[in-house]
Amino acid sequence: MLASSYDIPAAHKKRLIAAVRQHFHRGACIWAVESATLLLAEANMVRGHRLAVHWEFLPYIQEKWPDLDVCKDLYQPEGRIVTSGGMTASLDMTLHYLASQFGQKLARDVAEEFAYPSPRPPDSPQQLKELSGDWNKPSTLVKALAAMEENIETPLTIEDVARMVGISTRHLENQMQRHLRETPQQRYRLIRLRRGRELLLHSQLSITEVALATGFASVSTFSHSFRQSLGVSPRTYRERFLNAFESPYIRV
Repeated sequence: MLASSYDIPAAHKKRLIAAVRQHFHRGACIWAVESATLLLAEANMVRGHRLAVHWEFLPYIQEKWPDLDVCKDLYQPEGRIVTSGGMTASLDMTLHYLASQFGQKLARDVAEEFAYPSPRPPDSPQQLKELSGDWNKPSTLVKALAAMEENIETPLTIEDVARMVGISTRHLENQMQRHLRETPQQRYRLIRLRRGRELLLHSQLSITEVALATGFASVSTFSHSFRQSLGVSPRTYRERFLNAFESPYIRV
């Protein structure tokens, strides 16, 4: 099982990748938990595999390795490279493995030891908003938000969003105000800034690259909007996150 950290020094990473490749070529099954999937992607070991990726890392992986088959499933248990989208998802993944290899009784016994009565299947959603839906939001508003989420690098106009979901711009504006207390423009900008925040935290993209990946015309426009929303510049936000983690010492 490979449980990686956010900031692995280059020298340690090289040795770790070499060791993982060696074990894999000898027939080992590799279990990658959360950010460890990034390590396998860097090692060029996951092409042809469907990968469960933590939702915060998904934009970075799609940006850097657009040819990889990634998803927001809880875990992907098939093949010799098994991936989970998060720490608790690894428990579900382990129970799934025990059930498939040793039977449901052993899996249930282990689950009960952990006071875990309802193991989740692989395609369970990672985020509560996907599990519970959008409660009382109209379906047209839900579709409009989804269209915004899917068009970040090249943003749509609000008119295009409304047209895609089959309502007028005015109707979309009214729905946004009623259910979100925001204009469509404000919500769209927030969605793009959230994506920018995820890329700042979990990628090595430059500030300029993050700005372009989130549909901002310039770094200055992105930085201004980011500071307005979060109170600090993108660079300061990234530095504070990185400084909160110590580089782990990895012995291979």
